[in-house]
Order: sequence, then C-alpha cells, then structure tokens
Amino acid sequence: MYATPYIHPEGFGSVGFLSHIGEDSITVADPIFGTVLVHPDDCFGVISSETGSVLPGVSPILIASPTSTHLMPTPERMVANKMLRMKKTMLQPKFYEGPAFPSGYPHAWDIIKHWRGGVAPDWRTVTLAAIFARFSIQRPIEEAEKFYRQFGPIIRDALLRGQRPTEAELLKMPGIVGTRAVALREETTQFGPAGSYSWDDIPAVLEIFDWAPYVVEQMRSPDIGKDFTRRFRNKLALEWVPGGLGVAKLSFTMMLVGRDASCMDTRMQRLFFGEYEKEQLAFPPLEEGEYDEEAIKPGKERAYFVKESVRRQRETKKLMRWTKDRDLAYGGKLGERGVRPHALELYIALEEKLKDTEYWDPEWPMPYAKAQWMMWETLGRTATTADHGALWEVLGPLISNIDEGRV
Repeated sequence: MYATPYIHPEGFGSVGFLSHIGEDSITVADPIFGTVLVHPDDCFGVISSETGSVLPGVSPILIASPTSTHLMPTPERMVANKMLRMKKTMLQPKFYEGPAFPSGYPHAWDIIKHWRGGVAPDWRTVTLAAIFARFSIQRPIEEAEKFYRQFGPIIRDALLRGQRPTEAELLKMPGIVGTRAVALREETTQFGPAGSYSWDDIPAVLEIFDWAPYVVEQMRSPDIGKDFTRRFRNKLALEWVPGGLGVAKLSFTMMLVGRDASCMDTRMQRLFFGEYEKEQLAFPPLEEGEYDEEAIKPGKERAYFVKESVRRQRETKKLMRWTKDRDLAYGGKLGERGVRPHALELYIALEEKLKDTEYWDPEWPMPYAKAQWMMWETLGRTATTADHGALWEVLGPLISNIDEGRV
C-alpha cells in the first residue's frame, strides 16, 4: 500500500492512501477529509507503508512504459517527477533553513467547524480550551501539550460529573504538581505578596471556571451569539478577561471555539516588531519548565505594546471609538474585568498586519485565525506542524458525549 502527500482542492496540504490512479486523476483515501479526487501534479511524493521508504518529488501517474522499474508498485506505475511547487499549506520555516512541512490548521479547522456548529455552546468545552490557552503562555508548546495531556483528562472527567476541581485538587494533579504552576513568591513584589503564586496558572484556572458560563451566555445571546467575527472577541475583551489570559490568549481560546481572532503572542509580536534575527533562533532547546529570557525580551516598541495592551479598565460608560462598533459599549457589571479600549485598539492594529501576509484569505470563514495559525507554525525554534492535538485528545470524549446527548 502506498500513501501520498498532496494538496487538497481547498488548498490544504494533507496525506492519504492511494486508492485509485486514473489517467488524469488520483483518488486519495484521506483519514481526515475522506475520499478526495486530485490531479497527479498536486501529489508530490510517494510513501511505501510496507518498507517505509519515502520517494520525494515522485508523482503517482499512469504511464505507458515506466522509466524506473523500481518505482513500480503493482498495478500502478510511478515515475520520477520534478519537485512540485509548494502551495500555501506547505509551510517553509522563516529566518532559518529547514524542510517544508504541512500545516496542522486543516485538521484543526475540521474539528473547530464541527465544534462551533454542532457542539458549542457548552461551558465545559470553553473551559478546557481556555485552560489549554493559559498553559501555553511562556512555555514551549511541546511542554504545554505534554502537561495538558496529564491534567486535562482529570479536569474534563470532573466537569462531566458536574464538579469543578478545587484549588487543593488542582495542586495535586500530574502536570501541575511539581511544576512552576505551584511556585510561590518568596518575598513581596509589585506583582504580589510573599506566599502568593509566582505564576497565574492556578488563579487563572479557578477564574476560568466562573468565566466560561458567562462566555456561553454570550454565545446564546440573540444580539451577538451567531457573530463569528472578531466583534465577539472584542466584546469579551472589554467586559471580562480572566486574570492570566490577556487579549492574546483570550483570542487563542476564541480561535479554538470557532470565533475569529488571532493569538498575537510572543512569536507573532517579534515578527511584526522586526525582532527576529537569525542568530536569535539558534539558541538550544531549553530544560523542561524553563524559557529563555533573552529570546523573549522585548525591544522598546514591543515593550510599549506589551505594557499598554494588557491595561485593565476602570468602570466607565464611554462608547467604543471604532466606527464599525459604535453600538458596543463597555463598562457596567463586568466592565472593570476587561481591558481598556486603547489596549484593545493596539491589539487590533497589530492583528491587521496579518492582511499583508501570504496566508491572508479574506474569503475564509475565520481569516484572522487562519492567517495567524499558519504564520505562527513557521516561526520560532520549533517551527513545525501544529494542530494542537493534545486539546482535541482531551476534548474528544466530551464532544462525543455532547453529540450523543449523554451530558
């Protein structure tokens, strides 16, 4: 049996088994997209499932007289072909040399589409997505996913039983106990008193348990519930952002639950503030639980953005200054828990830079999310495919239970 990496008709890169080879088309059995009919030129390699051999730059096509007999699985024939051009879903790492790789966004989008259309709103799915977003802050994504696979199922099962884990229960969970999430301040600083948590992981999770039902209430609102654009994120940002998330990880949560937004985290900020240097990406892998201070230390412009884009607002009744959102007021019951309008405006201005990237597609249902996700994959020392599989593994049983009406 043979498999082939190929370009899906919708423009995504994927891999599937060769089901049938016709004279001018190939049928691919894709475990994600199902049966797909593609042109031979949209396949750019052949993989043998028996030997594990990979033949890059080989296109599976029928020919009258094969030129290379060792490329002849029966009954199909294959012939060496020039390496095909890489399309937008075959991503090339930026700022340093490395092999191209397929984007993980197509797989994630397939799940997100189902989630927002058939599962959401459900406060437990929002909770688990937001906790995943929180634990991705200033951690290598590999480490964040490793920890999430440990404690995520425990939190999910508790939510399925109708229970919210307490602080004491969280502190005993694998993936949390013994990590920086439980570190305490030895002395009082500007960020908190001695004995308080050095990181916001635990306080953030506890607030997320209260915040997620509020998000679902907005999802069910007749005014904005079916609005899948950034306007939904903007409303939440001005009304209630859990401590420890910020607009970036609020946006990441919205991306995961099917609302357009973009997580303009450290990688994205460094890109758009011109801080990426080739030598800066050469630092070695870090010890688990650590991160490189120098690698994320902001320059003057980014430092201003980081400081101002997280400022919380005081209670007020002013209106948004944006022309398109004049009806969106801030303040009131939850307003003091949101960020200031100027903070959100700074963040939105940075998001707009995504329109100048090769991944921007204004026709896509969530154009900001798609552009940021695929651009993010190409950045950093670990530039590679990212579908955030840990989240979907944890959410899978919950989504299945919701689909089947058992919860």
